[in-house]
Amino acid sequence: SYLTKKFYQIFFKDVPLSFGFGIGWDSIDIVSYLYYFVFIFSFLVFLFVYLRPLNKKLRNKSHPVGNNLKPSEETLKKLLPATYIIIFLSIFTFSGFYNPKIVELEWFHVSKYRYYAPLYPFIFLTIAFGLKTIWSEFNNTVLKTLAAITFVLLIATGLYSNLRLIRFDEIGKGFIFKGYYYDELLPRYIQNRGRNFKKINYLIGRIDEEYVPDY
Repeated sequence: SYLTKKFYQIFFKDVPLSFGFGIGWDSIDIVSYLYYFVFIFSFLVFLFVYLRPLNKKLRNKSHPVGNNLKPSEETLKKLLPATYIIIFLSIFTFSGFYNPKIVELEWFHVSKYRYYAPLYPFIFLTIAFGLKTIWSEFNNTVLKTLAAITFVLLIATGLYSNLRLIRFDEIGKGFIFKGYYYDELLPRYIQNRGRNFKKINYLIGRIDEEYVPDY
């Protein structure tokens, strides 16, 4: 069904690949998927630890019902990132939004990831809270070691991926070039105005010379 395909696209392709590490083999972004796995694992661990006390109270029939079932203010604050992620992705999944007409373009490649931008701060918080929870709540040397190694690897991977974007031989050129790019201007005119070439030529003639792209 459409909803099933949309769910698969969002949770198994869009969100994982939106991290954009671009490190892997055979056109598979392995590092982005590993980062996504760390996020999911942190998310589940975090929910397990902070919802477990509430679950115990609910299952304990001798426990008085009332305000004692309410989680603490500190717990509610910590659950905020996870709650936001659940609400955001639920609305996104069950809404009528996301219906690309050209499947091959997959929402025009990376442009679709802008719709997931509100998620990133809460994903990073969830990973941080999850790793901290493993470190502080579990009395297990192996888990603590894995949490520490994961933290170091996440920092190192982030630094490496961002440093790859820097072209050290072009440092300073940003102060020379203009801060805009008009390469898409003419195609947009043609796309929006259809086959009305007379109107297109008229509009192009009104553009300042420095704004006209080279073709």
